Amino acid sequence: MPLTQLPSRLAANHGARRAAVGRRRLTGSAWLGLALVVALGLTAAGAPWLAPQDPAAQDIARRLQGPTSAHLLGTDHLGRDLLSRLIWGARLALGLALPGVLGGLLLGGGCGLAAGYGPPWLRRPIMVGVDSLQALPPILLALLVLALTGPSLLVLVAVVGLALAPGYARVMRAQVRGLLDAPFIEAARSFGAGRLRIALRHVLPNALRPLLVLAAMDLPGAVTLEAGLSFLGLGVQPPIPSWGTMLAEGFSRLRQSPWPLVGPAGALVLATLGFTLLGEGLAGRRR
Repeated sequence: MPLTQLPSRLAANHGARRAAVGRRRLTGSAWLGLALVVALGLTAAGAPWLAPQDPAAQDIARRLQGPTSAHLLGTDHLGRDLLSRLIWGARLALGLALPGVLGGLLLGGGCGLAAGYGPPWLRRPIMVGVDSLQALPPILLALLVLALTGPSLLVLVAVVGLALAPGYARVMRAQVRGLLDAPFIEAARSFGAGRLRIALRHVLPNALRPLLVLAAMDLPGAVTLEAGLSFLGLGVQPPIPSWGTMLAEGFSRLRQSPWPLVGPAGALVLATLGFTLLGEGLAGRRR
């Protein structure tokens, strides 16, 4: 293609893509997912005002009670209000999942960009490291790291990021490799742009959208990973409210009262459903 025709061709392609995206709309299930995600976010952000009681306040005389006007979801084995603990647990779940997914996106995206467009001597070592990390199941990787460092909020965020980074690295590398022969990359090269400038200003913005969709779909996995670790006693430690800890406490006393198990289980289901429907809706919109 002659160089003089590149600007008009690129503008036409860009306009066609914008028009095609503009015609696509989110489906009903995606709107439902968005509503659940927004509700979860507002609950987490407004926990200090929405929680009817102190989540750590104990009332042994009212332990394992069912729903009442004073405790809408009942109480746990220490008489703590389950609704308040559930609301504060939402704040912890998002407070760990969001930075964990963001960390995995930055780490994996950077590695994938370097593996796809970096110098040849750098590509293979990066992908060997990515493959080695991906060979470990997330829960096994989390158990290994926590056994070496001990449980803490910062370590949990790092574990979530490490577990998710290989997926982002592979998607980013595939996107970058598919863009290497694109007309706008050829145009940038013809104007003398260096490898780093092309990677940051042309390749990265065009390869980032699939990673954002993947991040939306990885958020429920991050939430359930934290809940699973807390269920095993390796997550956040009491008295910090966590859905996983609430599940473990409720499961051990299921015959005495089912209410300590119903709330956190339902919250995990709704959170997972919301992020999954939203992520699938965004992925469908891309197509």
